[in-house]
Amino acid sequence: LFVFNPKVMKIFYAADDAKDSKKRHIFRLLLATAVLFASFISLCGVGHLMNVLVVLYPGYNSVKKGQVAIMWLTAVVSFCTALAGFPLFPTIANAIKGVELSSDGKLQLAESYLIEVVDMIKESILVLSEDLVVLKCNDVSR
Repeated sequence: LFVFNPKVMKIFYAADDAKDSKKRHIFRLLLATAVLFASFISLCGVGHLMNVLVVLYPGYNSVKKGQVAIMWLTAVVSFCTALAGFPLFPTIANAIKGVELSSDGKLQLAESYLIEVVDMIKESILVLSEDLVVLKCNDVSR
């Protein structure tokens, strides 16, 4: 259902049509990692279900063989997820470097982004302290 959302489809098409081949490659790696991770989580759930079936039907060898097959498949998908995600680590590390913590532990990047968003809004927005003193406001509220 998530994939068939029109907004998600627009993002997929825009990223796939990107002129920058590096961005397109990173997007495809992210997509592959997300699909593999979702498959891994689903297989983990099926593995737990197989564990219950083995307890309920201990005499059936086919259930035990199915459990082993699911465990192997889960291991293979987990390994493939790690392989697909490994090239993304430098990109993620570079993105994290851009986020700096201030002395009181707040994210500077998130705060500056929030200020930009507030300034773009055409309605009056005020940031008040606990004493109801105006700390920040956008241009519309002035």
